[in-house]
Amino acid sequence: MTALTANRRGRGRIDDSWLYDADAVLVGVLLFGARLCTACGLPLPACTDYFTSNRPDGLKPICKRCVAARYREADKERRQRQRDKAQVERLVRGLCARTARLLERGIVRP
Repeated sequence: MTALTANRRGRGRIDDSWLYDADAVLVGVLLFGARLCTACGLPLPACTDYFTSNRPDGLKPICKRCVAARYREADKERRQRQRDKAQVERLVRGLCARTARLLERGIVRP
């Protein structure tokens, strides 16, 4: 029942919006019991559709949507840091090249 949608990079992303429908959540809570996400505070069914289960004691306390949002935010910050670093490196290379030309011309002394 899940639909595969394409994002900006052309990769497929599973559309899980039907999972968070009020009726689906209510049925899941009745079947599996409720668990609160510590990040968003939503009561969700305590199953692996909503929470990851790679902990030895059961499910993680943060739902899959909140984990994905945190990864997206961290990735956005990482990419911005890389862009800033590359821009600084370009500026430094440009300054070094200008300084070298000025040294060759004898305008500036070492």
